[in-house]
Amino acid sequence: MKNLTCLSALFFPIGGSLAITGTYVLVTFAPHASTHITAHLVQYYAISWHFLLYLFVEVILFCILLYLYKRRGVKHIVIVMLLVALLASLTVISVKAVSGMITESIKGQLQLIYPIFYVMLVVMVASCAFQIKFLNQAMKMFDATEVVPINFVFFTASAIVAGMQNTL
Repeated sequence: MKNLTCLSALFFPIGGSLAITGTYVLVTFAPHASTHITAHLVQYYAISWHFLLYLFVEVILFCILLYLYKRRGVKHIVIVMLLVALLASLTVISVKAVSGMITESIKGQLQLIYPIFYVMLVVMVASCAFQIKFLNQAMKMFDATEVVPINFVFFTASAIVAGMQNTL
């Protein structure tokens, strides 16, 4: 037990320093220009080949994981949390699209008349609902001390991968 206390005393300042340094670097070197997300831009990105490939791979992975979870009865925490993470990446993309179009509408350039707004709104609501469903199932099957950190890591990774698509 004493070894764990010594190790945590050693790594706590290192981890804290890395977190603060990473935050500083991210804020300092992040691009300061923001893209105005319009319905035309969302439609353009939604039919681009790299987004369609990303979406295809994500749907295939989701179907395989759902098959393992529901039909084969594989109740492993990684399977459930990967289902949540895949839905989370769709949530991130759709929330950014919907919020961007609402922002542009408030600024005076009405975006709510385009069908892509409602498509993204449905995707946002559905992905959020199913994400919560699978997360609740994970919380019932496993301890919160296992689910929360795994969800944090998987959600962060899926958001980064979704953001790498340069889609929205």
